[in-house]
Amino acid sequence: MFCPNCNSEVNNNYSKCNYCGYSFSNDHKNDYVNNDNYTNTNDQNHDVLNESYFSTYITSSQQVDKQSRVSKKIIIPLVAVIIVFLITIPLSFYLYNNVYLYNKQVSSVIDKVEVKNFNGAKTTYDKIKKSKPYGIQTKVLSAVEKDLKDRVEVLSKNFIDDKLSYAEIDKWFKGLSQLDFLKSSIGEKEKTLAKIKDSKDNMAAANKAFKDKDYLEAINKYKLVIKEDSSNFKKSKSNIDSCIKDMYDYYIDEAEKMSSDGKYEDAYKTVHAIESYYKEDKKLKSKEDDYLKNLLDATVKKADALNSKKKFDEAISELEKISNYFPNNATITKKVNAYRKNKIDAKVAEQERKEKRKKEILSKLSKGYYREFDLNIYSPKGYSTNSVNINETINIEPRLFTDVNDYAILILYAGFVQNTHINFNKVNFDVDGQIIEWKIDAKNKKSQTGYGQVAEWCLLFGFHNIEMLDTVKKIANAKNVTMIFEGKKLRKHVLTAKEKENLKLFFELYSYYNHLNEIDEYSENFDFSESI
Repeated sequence: MFCPNCNSEVNNNYSKCNYCGYSFSNDHKNDYVNNDNYTNTNDQNHDVLNESYFSTYITSSQQVDKQSRVSKKIIIPLVAVIIVFLITIPLSFYLYNNVYLYNKQVSSVIDKVEVKNFNGAKTTYDKIKKSKPYGIQTKVLSAVEKDLKDRVEVLSKNFIDDKLSYAEIDKWFKGLSQLDFLKSSIGEKEKTLAKIKDSKDNMAAANKAFKDKDYLEAINKYKLVIKEDSSNFKKSKSNIDSCIKDMYDYYIDEAEKMSSDGKYEDAYKTVHAIESYYKEDKKLKSKEDDYLKNLLDATVKKADALNSKKKFDEAISELEKISNYFPNNATITKKVNAYRKNKIDAKVAEQERKEKRKKEILSKLSKGYYREFDLNIYSPKGYSTNSVNINETINIEPRLFTDVNDYAILILYAGFVQNTHINFNKVNFDVDGQIIEWKIDAKNKKSQTGYGQVAEWCLLFGFHNIEMLDTVKKIANAKNVTMIFEGKKLRKHVLTAKEKENLKLFFELYSYYNHLNEIDEYSENFDFSESI
């Protein structure tokens, strides 16, 4: 049968509708049978439905409608609550993970960077990276990396715009480089910013040079400012133009001052240095020509003066210094050749003079011969060449040994003859108040006794050494010289005029020979010490 309230088909045996709960009346139950029975009822029976039935039916329908409306008022809000609840839970979960937790973890790294706690930032970042993967991990890492890479760009721009010093950005980059994902980008930035730093330094140096009116230096520095240095690049180009405008009269005035002081080369260089900025400027060209002419005249005059003093190499050098300004100049070539000839002539003349003087000195000396080594021996005039000439009044004696190749050895005998031994181990020379110490090698020291007296002497040599030669020269030319023999006792001896004259003469003679470096070079068996 069909329910008159909801029109749902129900079992004929039910007393209530199992859909809407409507109660079937026993008197009218058969009236609610299924459609086939209901519709097949005789029209006559249908027509005899009394008024009471319809009245009851209508009342029941109204009650069902009222209950339905009440049920709907309860069900709809309940369903709405359920729907909101079902939406709120995943939304809350989503917001917690994707907003709150996301922002918290991103901030946990960025906040540490803000206070320059780079170690802490790295530790936190690595902790997030190594944690168990979940939905927002990748987003957090991406956000941190993007933020810090953007920060590197901002820091770089601030430096370029002069809002941040190089020292400050260097600290930032060193700290941020602890984060591995930034190392590569920071490395590239550091290279770029290092070039920009150099550019800024050049700009600062150029500005100082400009202020000091060193315009050429300023231009050279401005040219080193690079395009990437955006805060300075355009200004540097503008300042180059200002330098070119200002330096023309300034450098000409400076060159004129130099020329007035006789510094013609400097004057020429000053004007020539700016010539490239003023193409085909007749005034500059005229100045250059004047300065070069004055330079040539002054240099030739100076070189001639040196030549007259027999300083030929210096004279030649003066002309060679300016030869680049005067290629193939006939005057310079002629002068240089003349000086070179004069140098050769002077050298020949000096050799002849030395040879003449050497012969003159040798003629005044005692000469002996050392047959075993084919050496000539020279001692002061009247001195023996076969024995040492030391005595009470002669405490120093020079001697010269020469070979056929014009090589010579100069030695000095230093010693004395007196009643007692001193056993000296060094000789000091008081040369006009200056003490010169001469240590003695034991193997070069000898002594001899006879006739109630003691003789002690030693060899002093090594005069190929410039310092040694200077010492002998000082002794020979000093006003007052005292020899001091130091041993168990002291002995002092004031050099006589004759002793000093002999030293001076032998020193001069020695300068005319080639020098043997050491006695040992000639022979280990060559005994120079001899005897009294």
